[in-house]
Amino acid sequence: MANASPESSLARRWKASWLTAAEAADVAVCVLSSSYLQSRESCEEWRAVSDAKRVVVVNGSSIEEMAQVPATDFNGVVQAFLKTGDGIIFLDEYEPGGDITDIVVERIADIVSERMALASSAL
Repeated sequence: MANASPESSLARRWKASWLTAAEAADVAVCVLSSSYLQSRESCEEWRAVSDAKRVVVVNGSSIEEMAQVPATDFNGVVQAFLKTGDGIIFLDEYEPGGDITDIVVERIADIVSERMALASSAL
C-alpha cells in the first residue's frame, strides 16, 4: 500500500475540520464562482451546509458566467440553487472596493433574524 501524500493527509484533515465546523455553524458563507462549480470539494462543502439550510451565498462571478459551466454529478445542486437567485449577495450591486465583510455580516444578521421570526411563528 502506498503512503498517502502530505497534501492528501492535509486535505483530509481540512475536510474533517470544515465539515465539523459547518455542522456546528448557524450560518456558513460560500463564495461562489465558476471555479467553485468545477471543484468537487467545493460542491461537497455546499451540500454539507445547504442540507442543513444554513447557507449565505456570496456571488463571486456573474450568474451568466456560472451558467456556462457544464453540469456534473457534483455541481448540479449548486447550479439549481443559483437559478432561484434566493438569498444571493451580488457583489456588483455594491460599491467597488467596499468592505465585503460588512456586507456579509449585515446580510447574515438579516438571515438570522428572519429564521428566528419563522421559528417563533411556528410555535
